[in-house]
Amino acid sequence: MRPPPELGGHADPRDARTGAAPSNFAEAEQPAGWRDRAARVVEERGVSLRLGIYSGLVLTVGLIAFHLYRSVPQTINLEQPVPFVVMAEPGDCDVYLDGKLLGRTESGRLTLELDPRNTDVRWMELRKPGFEPTKRALSAYLGLASMQLKLRRRPFEVLVSSIPTGAEIWVENELRGFSPLVVKCLPDGEKPLHVIAKQAGYEPVESELLPPENEAPARLDLTLRARPPQLAVTTEPPGAQVSIDGKAVGVSPLTATLDDAARGKSVAVRVALDKHDAVERLVEIPKSAGPELRAEFKLGDSATALRIETEPSGAEVKVNGEPRGRSPLTVKLPDDQLATALQVEALVPGAWFGKLTVNDIERSATKTVRIPMAMFSRTVVFALDCAAAKAEQFELRRENIKQKIHRLPKDRAFAVIALSGGRTFIGPEPKPTQSTSEQKVRAYDRMDGLRWGGPGSEAIALVTAAASLKPDSIWLYTSSSVERGEWMVAFEPFGENPPAVQLLVDSADQVEPWLAAWLSEHRGTVRVVGEDRPEATQSADAR
Repeated sequence: MRPPPELGGHADPRDARTGAAPSNFAEAEQPAGWRDRAARVVEERGVSLRLGIYSGLVLTVGLIAFHLYRSVPQTINLEQPVPFVVMAEPGDCDVYLDGKLLGRTESGRLTLELDPRNTDVRWMELRKPGFEPTKRALSAYLGLASMQLKLRRRPFEVLVSSIPTGAEIWVENELRGFSPLVVKCLPDGEKPLHVIAKQAGYEPVESELLPPENEAPARLDLTLRARPPQLAVTTEPPGAQVSIDGKAVGVSPLTATLDDAARGKSVAVRVALDKHDAVERLVEIPKSAGPELRAEFKLGDSATALRIETEPSGAEVKVNGEPRGRSPLTVKLPDDQLATALQVEALVPGAWFGKLTVNDIERSATKTVRIPMAMFSRTVVFALDCAAAKAEQFELRRENIKQKIHRLPKDRAFAVIALSGGRTFIGPEPKPTQSTSEQKVRAYDRMDGLRWGGPGSEAIALVTAAASLKPDSIWLYTSSSVERGEWMVAFEPFGENPPAVQLLVDSADQVEPWLAAWLSEHRGTVRVVGEDRPEATQSADAR
């Protein structure tokens, strides 16, 4: 017999109610009544689970019902029209329903009234010129209160032309071709399209392009303004001084902007660099606008040179007795001439003479000298015709004679003959007198007393009076023509050695060919008054 558990023995594992032995050890170890308690726990848990499931189902069904209630349209009153609002972008669109125009959206809105008895699906369409139309299905039974629609811009074509033709046409920074051409454009909302026309030699033209309000073909005409001629000058080596038509423009490489007046002409481009030969070239400028012109120069190492200038220019120049040409000119010198002084002479036959000794010429450089010129003849007669087309021409002649008298050396003799109203006046003495300061002042006073004698006279009387004084040189100022026979008679006493006549006229056109040939054969010259201005230097008296 087992002792009870409280006395330290082991409990009988058999079921107290049934007397059956336990099925396993764990069951054998459970206290009595445990099976009933476990059953009650399981039953309680099952009830709670069922309650939770039923509650979730009820909540889900309620939410679905609420959603369906909100989604299903309200009952349609078949006796009243159903209001409906169309909202459109852009704002002013035509609204069609089943192809019938109902109205236009104002400020982007249009309120419609739908027939509730029409249960068919109907088609609403929005239209606007320049936009793609759009359609939407519509029914009174959809229960929609409004609908918002946005139209897209329709691509459009524009004819772009330019003056001149052949310009590059850029649309939104994309090259589309050359004018004239038709460009197909896709609008970007209400933003205008940026159009640029470009062509070499012209300023670019920019414009903005909006799609046309109606669907008529669009056109854009652009006029390009010609850019002033551009001349790019480069030299090898760089750094040369650049001048165009005698005006300094800068240091190479450079791009010079020329005047529009240079179109169709040639400009003289000269480049000069120390220790290099200067180079001068004519560059022809096209009449029409075009690409930038380029002029490239290669400068060689220079020899030593002497640039000779005279006033007046055009004098025959000799260097160490060797003729070199007419001034202004540049003479290249060999190295063996640098150790000695150079004798430079300049002569305008029958008129001017000058001489200069040149020293200290730097090797591989160009030295510029200006030769002072003096009257060549020993006896000079200035013959002034007071008749001229205008008083201004007479004043210019008188001032020109004063300048020449001012430059006469003391060892020259001179006289002034004036022809006015058919009469001749000789001064400051009846015959040529020495060119002292006193006699020069007297001559100035006599000339200041002369007045313009009108537009016409007979110049042969002036020529005859001047020749009668037997001068070496005659400076004849007149705008009147002379007869060939009378001219020959006036100079017949001189035989083969007549005085050198320097003829100063208002225009070279008034000199007949026979007279120009005679002057050339007898050491004479033809000049236009105003272009024969002596150099403004110190008086020969002071020298």
